[in-house]
Amino acid sequence: MWRRRCVTLRRKAAGGFVAEPPKRGKLGAMSWSDSIAVIGLACRVPGADSAAALWRLLRAGGCAITPTDRWESAEPGGGYGGFLDDVAGFDAAFFGIAPREAAAMDPQQRLALELGWSAVEDAGVLPAALAGTATGVFVGAMGGDYAVLAARGGAATLSPHTFTGVQRGMIANRLSYVLGARGPSLTVDTGQSSSLVAVQLACESLLRGESTVALAGGVNLLLTPEQGLAAARAGALSPSGDSRPFDVAANGFVRAEGGAFVLLKPAAAAAADGDEVYCLLRGGAVNNDGGGESVAAPQVRAQAEVIRLACANAGWRRPSWATSSCTAPAPARATRSRRRRSARRWAPAGPPASRCWSARSSRTSATWRPPPASWALSRWPWRCAAASCRRASTTPHRTRRSRSTS
Repeated sequence: MWRRRCVTLRRKAAGGFVAEPPKRGKLGAMSWSDSIAVIGLACRVPGADSAAALWRLLRAGGCAITPTDRWESAEPGGGYGGFLDDVAGFDAAFFGIAPREAAAMDPQQRLALELGWSAVEDAGVLPAALAGTATGVFVGAMGGDYAVLAARGGAATLSPHTFTGVQRGMIANRLSYVLGARGPSLTVDTGQSSSLVAVQLACESLLRGESTVALAGGVNLLLTPEQGLAAARAGALSPSGDSRPFDVAANGFVRAEGGAFVLLKPAAAAAADGDEVYCLLRGGAVNNDGGGESVAAPQVRAQAEVIRLACANAGWRRPSWATSSCTAPAPARATRSRRRRSARRWAPAGPPASRCWSARSSRTSATWRPPPASWALSRWPWRCAAASCRRASTTPHRTRRSRSTS
């Protein structure tokens, strides 16, 4: 019933697939003494309702940015976005939720329920089997548009279900409740990095033994125009509705919505259980830009440092080949800084051993706020699968690129 993925750890172990543990790196008090296996995934993004469909969209160089029909906007760039086909539909009975309660729930909670459940099933695990287990749930989310809509209706429209329906913390908690999971349950808001930090926290929880398996991901829905209006007035949105990361023609980003989840397990446990694995997470790191020109301006030095720390925690020094997957906000200045931080990390001394690809996807589905990291985890395992099956490396088609930034 489920698709065959890249590798089966138990099957490949005898053939030498399982590498030696990476050199121990430090992440505070944490040691990445074991890799984390991605054993299940699910995503829903503009133009694609699965990871396989997303990869096909990227390979074809498709574009899912469209004019919005949800609201009117006179601001430059405010009328474009990457939108899901349906954010209202939800099978409440399937999850044992009463219709009135479902109506009061933030659609981001509903999307997290659907994608989290699908990621578990994609791993070949019965969701009911997680009840009572130390399964952690870590979700990145920064939007709260549904609370704004609820407030617009006035006090007369509020119900007891609104109390839990619009709290962002309930996005993760609702998923834990439906699964009966007893591990940590966190909704993380660190801005655009929210889902990446959620994945990092999930990995740390697994390495500590706090969780036996973990669901990690992010959701974002665009339900009101106010945030887009503010971004447009700040000059952040592309007036042409065209996000062009790493391009001299970059003139802003385009907002988008969607969600993605991965089911994670320690690699040793995945091997013992015979789980099929999309890919291995070898190391990670989190930091902050700190002071700088402005609170929103990327700081190349700090961002290059977090890449270096992640590689050190993975036991990597300087790989002979690498693919850098980036999500860029698209203003020319920001994309230049992201390219420079990658170059600074990979070229500390001497010429590069081989070419390092920088793959970006904001042009296809605009810029998610905040699930781009979990979305990247949804697309790159399919790249690995395609490469291993066809014995050829593939990279996404570069859409409408004129000239790269320096």
